[in-house]
Amino acid sequence: MPAQQWVHLVGVRDGEGLKLYVDGDLVAECAFTGSVSSNSFAPGVGVDQQTGRSLRGVLAGIQIYSRALNASEIASMTTSSVLSDAIVAYDFSNAES
Repeated sequence: MPAQQWVHLVGVRDGEGLKLYVDGDLVAECAFTGSVSSNSFAPGVGVDQQTGRSLRGVLAGIQIYSRALNASEIASMTTSSVLSDAIVAYDFSNAES
């Protein structure tokens, strides 16, 4: 990712694979049909509780859906749009640091 520049990242896992979109464009994909494993660690935003790895950057917001978004939904998203069926939607852009 370019330094000092905002980007819109979307990761999608559907029944066939994983896809990464940057600013609405599909930039990478790979086949994956395995199951998602679970563990006892709490979910974190910007941090992996299991390994202690953390994001080196700033998050303006996150959204989580219980279904895979399609390419047209992702392309139509803006920094302030949230689809009606989001199960998690946080906007950090107005949060105090």
